Amino acid sequence: MIEDAAVAAANSALARLNIQPFPNAPTQVTKPGTTVLGKDVSLVWTSKQTHKGGENMPPTHKHTAVVKCVGKSIDLAASEIEGVNPTFTTWSVGDHVVIETIVTTAREGEYGEERSVAVVELATCKSTKAPT
Repeated sequence: MIEDAAVAAANSALARLNIQPFPNAPTQVTKPGTTVLGKDVSLVWTSKQTHKGGENMPPTHKHTAVVKCVGKSIDLAASEIEGVNPTFTTWSVGDHVVIETIVTTAREGEYGEERSVAVVELATCKSTKAPT
């Protein structure tokens, strides 16, 4: 999750630009399903086990995360790799939603995280992804 200090720094920068700060606490999305983001926009995360794993081998799941708007969708994340699981953190900021994707890899002797951030404009369903 984006840390409180980073949010405070971002809010400070937004205030200097006369832009509304992050007003609400983030929403943690840790299980597949549908999360309403606002204005007929939802985060839809599906997950299906494709291999049960075995001794010293984690299961494999096919994960797909999409932002769905009226008549449009934006691909956020997709994977089908053993021991890989995403989670999402969302913040509503005025007419926008910030979505942080955290993809965790956990296999025997291996652990890692990859993070990415996208900003979705609710009215137009346009997405801007931060460089990783």
